[in-house]
Order: sequence, then C-alpha cells, then structure tokens
Amino acid sequence: MRFVQWTSDGKGLFVSNLTKDGSEILHLDLKGNTKALWKCNSDKCFGSPSPDGRHLAIYERKLTANMWMMENF
Repeated sequence: MRFVQWTSDGKGLFVSNLTKDGSEILHLDLKGNTKALWKCNSDKCFGSPSPDGRHLAIYERKLTANMWMMENF
C-alpha cells in the first residue's frame, strides 16, 4: 500500500495499491474491508477526499489526462 489518506469522517482510509497493470485506489474501513474504487494505468495514483466527504479527487501521473469526480462512494 502507498499514498495513504484518511477519509473525511475518519472512519476509513483511501490507499493506493500497486497491481501488475499499474495501481488502484481502494477504500479501506477500520475493520479491514476493502472496496476498489478506481484502476490506474500508472504506478503513481492516489485519491484525496473533499473536506465534506462528498467527492474524491483522483490524481494519476500521465502525460495526458482528464479530470474525474466521484460522488456517493
């Protein structure tokens, strides 16, 4: 696991996990349950929640990219 970030409510973590094809952003609750949220093609990828917890900003290092916003995750 890399790039660990607390959720806005403090009840879990967003983590970046390396995979054979790149990386993925996971939500990890305090009981150890995980939910895959996003798959990335690069090894530099992480998520950062908004202060109110309604949105997740996703950063993926690549030469060209679009901006994405997740709601209700």
